[in-house]
Amino acid sequence: MPRPRIALCLEYPLMQQGGTEVLVQELLRRLAADFEIVLVSGDRDLSGLPSEFAGKVHAHHHWPAATATAREAGALAHALATGGVRLAHFHFGGTYEWR
Repeated sequence: MPRPRIALCLEYPLMQQGGTEVLVQELLRRLAADFEIVLVSGDRDLSGLPSEFAGKVHAHHHWPAATATAREAGALAHALATGGVRLAHFHFGGTYEWR
């Protein structure tokens, strides 16, 4: 039976080491055994992530927090939905909104 697919979404690069990033890292560690994880982050791709995390990510979407538009937010929502994501968990590390 396939594992359910969920998305963990944050505005920043995963390894930035702020409070939000540390929480998402821990969620990745603990949830990857039971779920396929789609990561939405400020990382351009997974190449800069330690293998501990990159190996737990099923798919990745880059989120350019500083320049993202409402249209990009809609495209992200569409990509998550059509990509089989059953639950998307959005973090708000600052006063930024996901548009």
